[in-house]
Amino acid sequence: MSTTRRLGKVTIKLGSSRLESMPGATLDVGGETATTVIGSNEILGPSSAPKQSVLNCTVSHGTQTGVGDFKAGQLISYVFETDTGQVYACGNAWLTNPPVLGNEGWSLVYEGIPCEEVR
Repeated sequence: MSTTRRLGKVTIKLGSSRLESMPGATLDVGGETATTVIGSNEILGPSSAPKQSVLNCTVSHGTQTGVGDFKAGQLISYVFETDTGQVYACGNAWLTNPPVLGNEGWSLVYEGIPCEEVR
Protein backbone atom coordinates (compact mmCIF):
# COMPACT_ATOMS: atom_id res chain seq x y z
CA MET A 1 0.00 0.00 0.00
CA SER A 2 1.41 3.39 -1.04
CA THR A 3 2.00 6.05 1.59
CA THR A 4 2.61 8.79 -0.98
CA ARG A 5 0.26 11.74 -0.70
CA ARG A 6 -1.99 12.49 -3.66
CA LEU A 7 -3.40 15.79 -4.83
CA GLY A 8 -6.65 16.61 -3.06
CA LYS A 9 -7.03 20.38 -3.15
CA VAL A 10 -5.35 23.50 -4.45
CA THR A 11 -5.02 27.07 -3.27
CA ILE A 12 -5.00 29.83 -5.88
CA LYS A 13 -3.49 33.19 -5.05
CA LEU A 14 -4.05 36.18 -7.31
CA GLY A 15 -1.43 38.76 -6.41
CA SER A 16 -1.58 38.86 -2.60
CA SER A 17 -5.22 37.66 -2.36
CA ARG A 18 -6.30 34.05 -1.88
CA LEU A 19 -9.21 33.14 -4.15
CA GLU A 20 -12.17 31.31 -2.64
CA SER A 21 -11.90 28.67 -5.33
CA MET A 22 -14.24 25.71 -5.61
CA PRO A 23 -13.10 22.09 -6.15
CA GLY A 24 -12.14 21.17 -9.72
CA ALA A 25 -9.59 23.86 -10.63
CA THR A 26 -7.21 22.80 -13.40
CA LEU A 27 -3.83 24.08 -14.52
CA ASP A 28 -2.19 23.46 -17.90
CA VAL A 29 1.36 24.66 -17.20
CA GLY A 30 2.07 25.38 -20.88
CA GLY A 31 5.45 25.02 -22.55
CA GLU A 32 6.38 23.42 -25.84
CA THR A 33 4.09 21.30 -27.99
CA ALA A 34 5.21 18.81 -30.61
CA THR A 35 3.31 18.26 -33.84
CA THR A 36 4.15 15.41 -36.19
CA VAL A 37 5.23 16.56 -39.65
CA ILE A 38 4.09 14.11 -42.33
CA GLY A 39 5.69 14.18 -45.77
CA SER A 40 4.20 12.68 -48.89
CA ASN A 41 6.03 9.35 -48.35
CA GLU A 42 7.13 9.28 -44.73
CA ILE A 43 6.97 10.74 -41.24
CA LEU A 44 9.49 13.58 -41.20
CA GLY A 45 9.60 14.16 -37.45
CA PRO A 46 8.32 16.64 -34.91
CA SER A 47 7.83 20.37 -35.20
CA SER A 48 7.58 22.36 -31.97
CA ALA A 49 5.66 25.48 -31.01
CA PRO A 50 5.10 27.36 -27.76
CA LYS A 51 1.86 26.87 -25.81
CA GLN A 52 0.36 29.21 -23.23
CA SER A 53 -0.50 28.17 -19.68
CA VAL A 54 -4.22 27.90 -18.85
CA LEU A 55 -5.82 28.16 -15.40
CA ASN A 56 -9.50 27.17 -15.15
CA CYS A 57 -11.24 27.77 -11.85
CA THR A 58 -14.53 28.71 -10.25
CA VAL A 59 -14.52 31.31 -7.49
CA SER A 60 -17.28 31.33 -4.90
CA HIS A 61 -19.74 34.21 -5.33
CA GLY A 62 -20.32 36.01 -2.05
CA THR A 63 -21.34 39.45 -0.95
CA GLN A 64 -17.72 40.61 -1.25
CA THR A 65 -17.07 39.17 -4.73
CA GLY A 66 -18.36 40.96 -7.82
CA VAL A 67 -17.74 41.05 -11.55
CA GLY A 68 -15.53 44.13 -11.08
CA ASP A 69 -12.98 41.98 -9.28
CA PHE A 70 -12.16 40.18 -12.55
CA LYS A 71 -11.29 42.23 -15.64
CA ALA A 72 -10.58 40.62 -19.01
CA GLY A 73 -7.17 41.53 -20.39
CA GLN A 74 -5.79 42.89 -17.11
CA LEU A 75 -2.32 41.45 -16.42
CA ILE A 76 -2.05 39.54 -13.15
CA SER A 77 0.24 37.05 -11.45
CA TYR A 78 -1.06 33.90 -9.84
CA VAL A 79 0.23 31.00 -7.76
CA PHE A 80 -1.31 27.50 -7.94
CA GLU A 81 -0.38 25.67 -4.74
CA THR A 82 -1.16 21.98 -4.23
CA ASP A 83 -1.70 20.22 -0.92
CA THR A 84 1.06 17.79 -1.93
CA GLY A 85 3.66 20.57 -1.86
CA GLN A 86 4.09 21.61 -5.50
CA VAL A 87 3.77 25.30 -6.25
CA TYR A 88 3.41 26.75 -9.76
CA ALA A 89 3.71 30.47 -10.51
CA CYS A 90 2.67 32.43 -13.57
CA GLY A 91 3.37 36.10 -14.19
CA ASN A 92 1.72 38.29 -16.80
CA ALA A 93 -1.44 36.20 -17.19
CA TRP A 94 -4.78 37.61 -18.29
CA LEU A 95 -8.44 36.70 -18.04
CA THR A 96 -9.40 35.65 -21.55
CA ASN A 97 -13.13 36.47 -21.33
CA PRO A 98 -15.44 38.24 -18.92
CA PRO A 99 -16.27 35.95 -15.98
CA VAL A 100 -19.37 33.74 -16.19
CA LEU A 101 -21.60 33.52 -13.10
CA GLY A 102 -23.12 30.10 -12.42
CA ASN A 103 -24.69 28.45 -9.42
CA GLU A 104 -21.25 27.64 -7.93
CA GLY A 105 -19.71 31.07 -8.56
CA TRP A 106 -17.60 32.91 -11.14
CA SER A 107 -16.00 30.72 -13.84
CA LEU A 108 -12.60 32.13 -14.78
CA VAL A 109 -10.06 31.21 -17.46
CA TYR A 110 -6.62 32.80 -17.26
CA GLU A 111 -3.95 32.33 -19.93
CA GLY A 112 -0.36 33.48 -19.96
CA ILE A 113 3.24 32.57 -20.31
CA PRO A 114 4.17 29.02 -19.26
CA CYS A 115 4.13 28.47 -15.49
CA GLU A 116 7.22 27.71 -13.51
CA GLU A 117 7.37 25.12 -10.76
CA VAL A 118 8.83 27.04 -7.83
CA ARG A 119 8.65 24.28 -5.25
